[in-house]
Amino acid sequence: MPSKQTVSADSKGEFTINSLTAGLYRIDTNLRGEDLFVRSISLEPSASGSKGFDIAWAGISLKVGEQVKGVIVTLSQGAATVKGRLVVDEKQKPPVNKMRVYLVPSEKDTADDVLRYAEAGVEGDGSFVMTHLAPGQYWILVREVVEQDRSGKEHAPLAWESGGRMSLRFEGEALKKTLDLAPCQRLSDYAVTYVPLTAPSKPAKQPPKKPSSTSSQPR
Repeated sequence: MPSKQTVSADSKGEFTINSLTAGLYRIDTNLRGEDLFVRSISLEPSASGSKGFDIAWAGISLKVGEQVKGVIVTLSQGAATVKGRLVVDEKQKPPVNKMRVYLVPSEKDTADDVLRYAEAGVEGDGSFVMTHLAPGQYWILVREVVEQDRSGKEHAPLAWESGGRMSLRFEGEALKKTLDLAPCQRLSDYAVTYVPLTAPSKPAKQPPKKPSSTSSQPR
């Protein structure tokens, strides 16, 4: 992904990002106040030639010299906040790598709604904070982030990739640790137990079948 560019919207809510190289871009937001969350990020119909195009899901692919206009970031009020801590089950070994907490929308029709996914790093004392969350039903899970530690690259949300969303949903459905967030809800000291997702056990090998006692005669 190309280098990151940061701009601020003016008093009218308008923004312009210049000097971009060709490549695929995503729009990330840094909202003021805990009450707002991003409802959608799209291209207006005049820019896409049809209905508003969901660029939160697809991103913006820029060619050399191309200009894209009509990007609309829609905000809504009623965001929820989750402040919590990571708890390790006594039967499990403590994780040795950095950890991240993920919120995964559990409703089937939100599987590809990138803006409904959320993640946050776990601090050294086990605490984490997740803000600007859309109200709704979620699975909550925790993962070690070995790959991120080794690469040293700037972290990109796992939900930006279809494979990432699929793996999060698979793990969330397997663990079934649910969390329902109401509008403007503020959860504090929410405990999340770290449970590593184990691979299903392989079926036991069957003993070889004994050869049949009957034989066929050549014709």
